[in-house]
Amino acid sequence: MILIWLLWFRIPYTFGHQSPTSPPFAKLRNGTYIGRHLDKFNQDVFLGMPYAQPPIGQNRFHPPRPIVNVWEHPRSAHEYGPHCIGYGDHQEQFQQSEDCLTLNVIRPAGYERRLLPVGVYIYGGGRHGGGSSDGRYNMSFLVAHAASVGLPFIGVSINYRSSLWGFIAGESVQGTRNMNLGLQDQRLALHWIQENIHAFGGDRTKVTIWGGSSGAVSVGRHLTAYGGRDDGLFRAAILQSGTPIARTSFRTVDIDDLWQQLCVAVGCDTSDDQLECLRHIPFEELNGAFNDSADASSYMMASFSIPRLDGDFVQAFGSFDIKEGRFVKVPVLSGVVSSEAATYIPSQVSTWEDFRIFLTEHSGYPRATIQQLLNFYPDTNDSRVLNPPVGSFTSKELLDRVKNVLGDIEVNAAQRLLCEQFAVSARCYSYMFNATPAWVQDPRIGVPHGAEIAPLFQNLDGLGFEGNAFLEKSLGYYDMSRLMGTMWAGFITALDPNVGLTRTPYRWPKYDLREPRVFVFGEEDIGFSIPDTHRQAAFQYIQAHFSGSFHK
Repeated sequence: MILIWLLWFRIPYTFGHQSPTSPPFAKLRNGTYIGRHLDKFNQDVFLGMPYAQPPIGQNRFHPPRPIVNVWEHPRSAHEYGPHCIGYGDHQEQFQQSEDCLTLNVIRPAGYERRLLPVGVYIYGGGRHGGGSSDGRYNMSFLVAHAASVGLPFIGVSINYRSSLWGFIAGESVQGTRNMNLGLQDQRLALHWIQENIHAFGGDRTKVTIWGGSSGAVSVGRHLTAYGGRDDGLFRAAILQSGTPIARTSFRTVDIDDLWQQLCVAVGCDTSDDQLECLRHIPFEELNGAFNDSADASSYMMASFSIPRLDGDFVQAFGSFDIKEGRFVKVPVLSGVVSSEAATYIPSQVSTWEDFRIFLTEHSGYPRATIQQLLNFYPDTNDSRVLNPPVGSFTSKELLDRVKNVLGDIEVNAAQRLLCEQFAVSARCYSYMFNATPAWVQDPRIGVPHGAEIAPLFQNLDGLGFEGNAFLEKSLGYYDMSRLMGTMWAGFITALDPNVGLTRTPYRWPKYDLREPRVFVFGEEDIGFSIPDTHRQAAFQYIQAHFSGSFHK
């Protein structure tokens, strides 16, 4: 007992308030930051803190460089930093800059003599854009909820380079370690957290990495990074509607023509060092050339947003890494929504035969593989017709079949494989989110991709969303939201989503291959588990054939 007390006494606390009315401060190795106290949430927040040197000039298209300078006078951490450069209508409402590699720390107040677990959130957005200041991912609500149920943790959110600026690729880049820069940004942020989070009252041995959609793919890529090497950066992971098992080709050769188009557009095609040439192109010129090319070709935009094989960070296809055990063996919480593909039904599909043709022509799978897959989704009435957009579908049955096929290929089968593998080597908690948000107007759509974000983050006012998920919803929806928040907090703080539920009837079972179960979040029945055996034959076929088809 004396030894424990002495160790506790020696912890170098370098955070807090100089007086009850003074702003919070955190003393890092490089210098001191002054944050803000939020009375509404009883939180201390430190926003917009750089974790890397600005990726501009010679640092453009280069792996992130750690901060080495030291400052004498305290620096303000009152405001979010700008988003990294991105594209799309949602991105345009935010300030953007190449100088964007910052992170934010949200800490519940009143725990100054206790190091708290840490949840690091990586936003999604298809790697086209996004940013940590997006209100949809505001962490104050969830951090406050966690503290209120006795499961306090520190929330961290990060910016990272996206699109062309973070996922540049081509034969001229291959082998230079300048690929997958967005992932490398995230990795450096995790190292920064290991070095500095104690200054904010965080326990660096209790870090959970966590993401949704493409953010979950990023989390998966940290699990498999460097061939599954464990660098001690995290002890657990949460993956919402995403895995490292991607269906898209990751081969660099696939993008080389697009790389050359971009170089031609800015006059770097004849340069002996095209990458160095691009570093010297003024931002407005390079951004304009990429915008023009991307507007003319959605394939251009999509292609410069994909993690690719680089022989270093991404050494193999995710399906191979997961199946062959090349991943960090930590507990994971992973799941999907019940209609993952609801919002991206191809517009040219009007019949089941149209859908078969679409998959054959656009997926890259062999015709025989497509036909065999579709046999696992039996037809109830093939004469019924789909009339896009989704709002005018005349057949819910046919719509559901199409949603199931696309969702299973995109994420559902991969998510089950992920849990199966982690159940053997570590631990997995699997979920399905099945509560329709208020902004879904057509009930035939179901519960689309991203529907879990607002309830999980306790975002009752719809901050950052075009529509409020909670608008005129039942009390059950609110109860489900609180249950989710408590379970996520339990996993982050104790690696068990059940720890905060001792006085409730809810129990989330660990995934067990002998009797696999998934926990369902709903509105009427807010939490229950069911066997994870639906569409078993289709999932097994996708796991056995489809991943390999994309990876040849």
